[in-house]
Amino acid sequence: MTPVIPALIGLSLPAMILTNAFTYGLAVLGMLLAFSLPQVRDGKAIRETLAGLVRSPIAWAVAALLLSLYIGTLTGIRPEYSVKHWVRLVLMAVIAGVMYHVFRTAKLENKILAWLITGIQASYIIAFAIAAAEPWALPLGYYGDKPWTETHLRFFSSLLAVVLPFCWMVWLKPAANGVINLRDKAQMNGMLWVCSSLVFVLLCEGRSGWVGVIASALVWLVMMSRYHKLRLPRFDVMALLAAGTLAVSGITYILLYGMTSIKERIGVTIPDRGLGGGRLDIWQLSWNHVFDQPFFGIGVNGFRFIPGADYHPHNFVLQIWLEGGFVSLMATFVLIGVMAYALFKKSKADGMGVAGLAALAGFVVCALTNKSIFNLEWLVVLVITMPLALASRPLRAAVAAPAKIEQSAKSKVKPVAKAKKPAGKKGRK
Repeated sequence: MTPVIPALIGLSLPAMILTNAFTYGLAVLGMLLAFSLPQVRDGKAIRETLAGLVRSPIAWAVAALLLSLYIGTLTGIRPEYSVKHWVRLVLMAVIAGVMYHVFRTAKLENKILAWLITGIQASYIIAFAIAAAEPWALPLGYYGDKPWTETHLRFFSSLLAVVLPFCWMVWLKPAANGVINLRDKAQMNGMLWVCSSLVFVLLCEGRSGWVGVIASALVWLVMMSRYHKLRLPRFDVMALLAAGTLAVSGITYILLYGMTSIKERIGVTIPDRGLGGGRLDIWQLSWNHVFDQPFFGIGVNGFRFIPGADYHPHNFVLQIWLEGGFVSLMATFVLIGVMAYALFKKSKADGMGVAGLAALAGFVVCALTNKSIFNLEWLVVLVITMPLALASRPLRAAVAAPAKIEQSAKSKVKPVAKAKKPAGKKGRK
């Protein structure tokens, strides 16, 4: 049973390339099967996790956010509709806590990451199959969550912005002391996989994902260079890899989508939707109603009931401000801040903390233009990656401890007194 658990959890997020149901099913099944492990269902371990969550600022920030959203739900424009969606948020928070316990006690993060990478690599093939088979008859302004369509691929690019930092950490193989030396020839295979992941994000053609990957990559590079002595390859090698990545991306993109799609994706306007695919109009409408109920908002997912509104505001700041009020917005900023601070402290000594911080940056940036922040398929990305980053052990081996042990052992050994030379003939008298 043990090998099945990391496979289910690791493949859950990549499985979203097929449909959201696979993600929910694999993640929940893997979480439940994890309690078959004695260390996970141990009563003492469960009490330690609960005590840790009670002391955690992250858990208190989540509780404050849920409470403020609940008040807005009761006083909103459609309480009976918003309450159902609020209950889903509570369920996701509970699952996040259980996932944290599983990751903390099962200690299967290396196998989970291995299956995560396998799933991402397999999704390359599936995404290319979707892109090649899809006739792209739907207009670029189409919105929906149907699988095997361009819209689903665009959302998957945002998922990649959150997941790929963990893949980069494994592909580039930190040394025993945590250092990643990209000038080592043995790292070439890992760098090629990193370049292929960037090609993959570009071909999913989601502009939110493009910006999110840039944000997560910048955070990853800065933190790894600052605290883990990341050594970049020579300039000529970097230039060659960058040119090759852009060339492969451009040629493949033209073959799959054509030049018209490139112009529409790069441009700031989309036919029949205006600037930003109509987002500016949606943001303006959201802003016009922000102060209708300024403190606790109009209720979770209540934006769609405003006359002339879309399904959601496509901006998590405006959505939480509108639907949860100013109190919920402040609670959200506190939650992001305490998560970032916890990951920042962890990242100074652990590459998994760096990956988690980069993933959080990618999530926040994507959420500025992405679908509803309350959509389950978007929240589940955060529910799986953040507990994994916070609860996992370092990917590198500790090398300082043996050195200290050896040094202390040397200090404890008393110097052996040298034997005195026998006295000479003169000293015998």
